[in-house]
Amino acid sequence: MTENQQQEVGAEPVPEDGPGESSGIPNNISDEDAFRILWEMKMNKRQKRPSLPDTVTELTTEEGSKVYIVGTAHFSDSSKQDVVKTIQEVQPDVVVVELCQYRISMLKMDEETLLKEAKEINLEKLHQAIKQNGVMSGLMQMLLLKVSAHITEQLGMAPGGEFREAFREASKVPFCKFHLGDRPIPVTFKRAIAALSVWQKIKLAWGLCSLSDPISEDDVEKCKQKDLLEQMMAEMIGEFPDLHRTIVSERDIYLTYMLKQAARRTELPRASETEPRKSIPSVVVGVVGMGHVPGIERNWDRELNIQEIMRQADGRKVLRSSIREFLCSEAMSHLGIPSTRAGSCVTADSTVIRDIYYDGNPKKEKCTVVSRIAPTFLRFGSFEIFKPTDEFTGRKGPSVDRNDIRIQMLDYVIRTFYPDIQEKHAGNNTEKNAAFFREITKRTARLVAEWQCVGFCHGVLNTDNMSIVGLTIDYGPFGFIDRYDPEYICNGSDNMGRYAYNKQPEICKWNLGKLAEALIPELPLSISQSILDDEYDAEFQNHYMEKMRKKLGLVRLKLDDDSHLVSDLLETMNITGSDFTNTFRVLSKFSGDEAEIQDFLNIIIEQCASVEELKLVFKPKMDPRQLSMMLMLAQSNPQLFSMIGTQSNINKELERIDQYTKLQETSADDLLKDNKKHWKEWLRKYSVRLEKERGSVEDRKAFHEEHVKTMDSNNPSYILRNYIAQNAIDSAESGDFSEVKPNIPQCPYHVLQLE
Repeated sequence: MTENQQQEVGAEPVPEDGPGESSGIPNNISDEDAFRILWEMKMNKRQKRPSLPDTVTELTTEEGSKVYIVGTAHFSDSSKQDVVKTIQEVQPDVVVVELCQYRISMLKMDEETLLKEAKEINLEKLHQAIKQNGVMSGLMQMLLLKVSAHITEQLGMAPGGEFREAFREASKVPFCKFHLGDRPIPVTFKRAIAALSVWQKIKLAWGLCSLSDPISEDDVEKCKQKDLLEQMMAEMIGEFPDLHRTIVSERDIYLTYMLKQAARRTELPRASETEPRKSIPSVVVGVVGMGHVPGIERNWDRELNIQEIMRQADGRKVLRSSIREFLCSEAMSHLGIPSTRAGSCVTADSTVIRDIYYDGNPKKEKCTVVSRIAPTFLRFGSFEIFKPTDEFTGRKGPSVDRNDIRIQMLDYVIRTFYPDIQEKHAGNNTEKNAAFFREITKRTARLVAEWQCVGFCHGVLNTDNMSIVGLTIDYGPFGFIDRYDPEYICNGSDNMGRYAYNKQPEICKWNLGKLAEALIPELPLSISQSILDDEYDAEFQNHYMEKMRKKLGLVRLKLDDDSHLVSDLLETMNITGSDFTNTFRVLSKFSGDEAEIQDFLNIIIEQCASVEELKLVFKPKMDPRQLSMMLMLAQSNPQLFSMIGTQSNINKELERIDQYTKLQETSADDLLKDNKKHWKEWLRKYSVRLEKERGSVEDRKAFHEEHVKTMDSNNPSYILRNYIAQNAIDSAESGDFSEVKPNIPQCPYHVLQLE
């Protein structure tokens, strides 16, 4: 970070009285002489052996600059006095405070307003914070505010008084700059939340609701000796080392870095541009919570790099994720599903730090670049740059009100990638735009139907990951279903299941709705919404059932009951824990004769999960304390509970506990008996349907051969299972890339013949 990147407020304020007689400066002198006189006055006031409070720690840089750190309590009159005395004694060149640009209003608001704001922490403000910053970041912000408000209410004192005093005193010191030295609070919140497990997030929300302990007179006295706010926060986060790391330790590093940046040598005022530049060691006053002082002292002589502690998303891919994208984009293409392609995968010696399992154990990984190939990489989100100002959050797109650019983009997309629509509706823009939206609606519906039919879960279906030409794009935490689970979540950070396998059709429709909003006024919302309502669900269902019929070898007849047959099949897979891909593949071995059902049961049962496998699947993810706390939160504060969005998590956990309890009493023989019963019921339905499919066909052998051929050409033998990708990654990370390309199944619908 360069010096001009410092967060600076009111650089070089002049004395309050201003130049003139009261400051000892004649009115009729040049600016250069005035600067010299002010500088000399400042040097004369600067004490060589300053008498400083006990709360001040003195540090020195390699260049000889002095840094005086005032350790403060955020609710303390004595801390304010310490700040004033220190600045008056040392006459600093720079004052650095533990604030960021998002908290700068604290410097300008009066005590009465701050006191009122701090006390008025209510559900409406919580809802606003969640809307603006996301669920958990909003909760984190409100937790900090509530702790602060609790102390404010008990002490009758607004926080941050020492920072306001520092700002006022700095303005009285000639040539004194005022820097904001804390890491931006959104970065801190996002990194803190990323370090928490679901259980820890729930406990954090619980702390938000339950904070009510009174502050005693002894605590008030302790405010004069320690930072009560940081102490109370530390007590709440003490059992979460990763949270302490992001909220305290990382900020210690950031504050140290900013103090050292501020302590660079100070350039002396010059009479003219021709005068040589001269500099002297600086004097800096840092005003920080006393809880940060030990960390600053520890970090002072270390080489600091703040890039890692500032990282939220650096846009860099690593070898692991690049190989996964390289393999999956090619695998999807060979499955016949519209997708971007991977041209190459190039790795470098440079590394970045990633916490792969979000368990607090980050490691270095090699940076890698995947060369993607597609007709275009425009997405639904590309059109959201025109998004108008949100009345709730104040956020807006970077090109808001630039309808001229929207027209150019839309015309480019239609002209380049939908030439038939351009030609057919060249004379009517509204009809042309409506035809385009209808086509992308249908393409998207067909695309997600293809995903569902091979058990593919994308993982991050936001508008930026939806192609404007209907391709599968941006392979991140994707996954293919093994044991069939309609609520399968492949993204470890998707705690609420927004992008779960069974939610994909719904979320893709929602994304189309956002695209429709982004096209206003070039396509009125009434038209686009009507198209979406009329076309999407019907197109998805038609394509999904067409594909599912082929997967079951049903191509001669289309019966209304086929949808029930498919849903019953998936339910049977779910109950028995059957492998999604393999089950469809082995069904081609079933002739359809009811007399063969008993023999075929032995084949299909091999695809079912064992008792031990099911126990692992249904093993409760929450300990009893966690579940109890969530249930109590639901009862004590249902509004907050609904904002966290954990109702579905509780329901799933209760179902998981119920299933796990039953499995504890289930033997392997019992499970086998139940599985055979479920599959026998469905196979009888399938047998009846196959008999209708055969109809009056006389050559049953030819019919069966064609039936098997249809099924095998629509049910892959191979998908990119996680273990296949991981084997390739492990080899590549060891320098052996031979496992990467052979793992791309060129003919996933054919059985490989081993030589």
